[in-house]
Amino acid sequence: MRLTQIQSLFLTHLHRDHYSGLPQLLNYLVRAGGTLEYFVSPQIPDEIGIWRRSLELAHDQTISQQLTAVLKAMKGLQALSSVTHSDHKVMPIRLVDEGFKGEDGWRGQLHPALFFAPVNPTDQTALQLLRSAFEEASLQNTTLNAISHAFLVRYDAGPQRHIGLFTGDLAGPTWRYVKNRCLEITANSIRSELSLVKVPHHGAQDHVMEICVKELINKACSFVASISCPAGDPKHPAQRTLAFLKNSFKDCCIACTNISTTCHEQGYPSVAHELFDQPAKEAEFMEFASSRQPADSLFRSAGACAGNYTITLVEKDYTLERSTGLPCSFNPAGCR
Repeated sequence: MRLTQIQSLFLTHLHRDHYSGLPQLLNYLVRAGGTLEYFVSPQIPDEIGIWRRSLELAHDQTISQQLTAVLKAMKGLQALSSVTHSDHKVMPIRLVDEGFKGEDGWRGQLHPALFFAPVNPTDQTALQLLRSAFEEASLQNTTLNAISHAFLVRYDAGPQRHIGLFTGDLAGPTWRYVKNRCLEITANSIRSELSLVKVPHHGAQDHVMEICVKELINKACSFVASISCPAGDPKHPAQRTLAFLKNSFKDCCIACTNISTTCHEQGYPSVAHELFDQPAKEAEFMEFASSRQPADSLFRSAGACAGNYTITLVEKDYTLERSTGLPCSFNPAGCR
């Protein structure tokens, strides 16, 4: 089955691991005769001058060819045909936080049965941070992460509601603002109705995030903590982040897309076939992970890596299907 009709494409911020696949996506959709309805981002493709300047400041000139391809892809995606709009054109949406509270904070035009509420950034904040970066001729990771697009998604299923929090790469003090906005927009219902949290920055350690997430989510809330982990990255997810999720929430299901050094240290052979692009990279990771295991470590049954996974919402609950078929060895009690 080929996917050819895409409703919305979300871009959180201008870091390579978030936008580098756009040229390939555009090529696929052009070949397949695909359509797109909305391009959603804090800064829309029409602002091409800002995008180009941002990308040049954020990266070394040696990758200028790739940046050029990405910028062309952004414009190309916006030039695709749409199915639902009367002019048959893709609609760019700047989904920024406008300060509304309660039901006024939700927008329902992007997807049937789904409602979106932006919680970061505000238009003013995004422009201020970009301007300061230009003046300093340096766009550091922390600046881009502070601009990172974060939003709530709500699915209403009769009397039951599911809420997801998609965080981009939020980091540091920005979390305090996002926490307060989540509570204002949901009237505190997020505390018990949350079903999914995208853990930012590949599960990196973030003390402010830990404080805010504990204030945002009830300890007994049942939810999935989604962590996209680069294959063979020994630093992500951080052991402290995994331990925080396990110890702070009674029913938190941790779902990592790739293998974790932390689980190898505990004796879990969590390598799943075909998760590495290169055998050399897998060998390098295994050498590093094995060196961190205690000398008397005993290998346990396989686990830890979810691979690609699908979350299905039902009226009162959700199910999580992992492509590897492996349970989470780090926190198996949290996954049903």
